[in-house]
Amino acid sequence: MLGVVQRGSVDGTCTVCVSKRGAFVYFTSHGACMQVSMGIDGHTLTLIEPAVVQLRLLVDVVRSVRTKSLSLVAREGYITVFTGDACFHIRTSVPDVHGDLAPCSRLAHVASLAVMELRAILMATCQPISCRNRGSTPPDVHLSISRGLARCASFDGSRMSCAAAPCRDGGGSNDSAAVPVDTAREVARLLGHGGIARVYRLGGVLGIAFGQTEVACRLSYANSMDAGFVLARRYVYAFCIGRRRLESILRRATILMEDRIRDLSIKVAPGLLLVRAANTVREKMEEVIVPVGLNYGMLGSELMVNADTVRDVLTDACPYLVSFYVCTDRLSVMLAGHSAPVSHRHVLPLLRTGFD
Repeated sequence: MLGVVQRGSVDGTCTVCVSKRGAFVYFTSHGACMQVSMGIDGHTLTLIEPAVVQLRLLVDVVRSVRTKSLSLVAREGYITVFTGDACFHIRTSVPDVHGDLAPCSRLAHVASLAVMELRAILMATCQPISCRNRGSTPPDVHLSISRGLARCASFDGSRMSCAAAPCRDGGGSNDSAAVPVDTAREVARLLGHGGIARVYRLGGVLGIAFGQTEVACRLSYANSMDAGFVLARRYVYAFCIGRRRLESILRRATILMEDRIRDLSIKVAPGLLLVRAANTVREKMEEVIVPVGLNYGMLGSELMVNADTVRDVLTDACPYLVSFYVCTDRLSVMLAGHSAPVSHRHVLPLLRTGFD
């Protein structure tokens, strides 16, 4: 558990506040954008005054012992860790109450989602954002909850990724917020695989509580954007293909590609797809694929896409079947999939369509 909290610190010099609420001991670590509070069963109701210690030191102490349980005692400026026959005295400092974000219990409840579904929509929108495409300002993940549906969207230059999942309760109000992508990615990593996640909001703080863990995030000052204006465009279904099959095609196609030429051609033929990739010395890869579903109204059409942008959105959170839709303006293609109850949409630019 301490190792998960420690991941938010690059050099390990951040601090952790040890406190107790009821029968649970909480370890709280916070940085500039995110505060993580994780609780474990304390067994006793003895009060522990909040105390701050170096996180790296506490982690090293816990990792050095082999006992299944340990005891914590806070007194006279030290936290004492008892582990079997050994004890460690770690000097504490006064907690900075002004630097802490509000716990979720002090925020207004917005909605509840299944933990796995919240993790899926966060991962779907965080992964496509490539570090090499970032400018001076880091991108944001835009979260909106309305009409019982939670939707996450990210905008990275000409690309857009969107995923949505139904709320278990709440979600009636129209709430939206922008979170830095690094914060959203860390929250997704902290989420487990079961239970219910409760979303809270108050001013510039977004809170997510699941199990005995609470995560408070500072919201970005960027204006929250809705993916609806992009998804409102008219897209025409082209074909459907398995995600793993598409991943293997991209791996083979990129073998011959050069750094500045990453174009992948997909041509729709009767009952099959013709995939081509080439480089400047005329070495090329050609492959014939039988798709799961094909729109015969698209026969003769050629889609020219960037292989890297397509591969970026094919994460583990992506559904097993991926459908390709072409926008009526012939400028973008949408990769869509549905892994109940989470739906995925990724809008990528088209380099050339071959319609004209």
